[in-house]
Amino acid sequence: MTVKPVVASDPAETLTIDGDALSAALQYGATAGLPGLVEFLENLNEKRHHRTRDGSWRVSVGSGR
Repeated sequence: MTVKPVVASDPAETLTIDGDALSAALQYGATAGLPGLVEFLENLNEKRHHRTRDGSWRVSVGSGR
């Protein structure tokens, strides 16, 4: 999957989920989402939106169903 940059002048990033991570991502459970993807999105928020990871917010990723 290619992730479009927030800032147009930045390069696009490629996000690949396969193997055990893909298997884990496709399972149902009481989780905020695939840990690696959640961490990526939290880091993106911290970097691009200057949101300090202080415990006052978090990212949750669902299947959209």
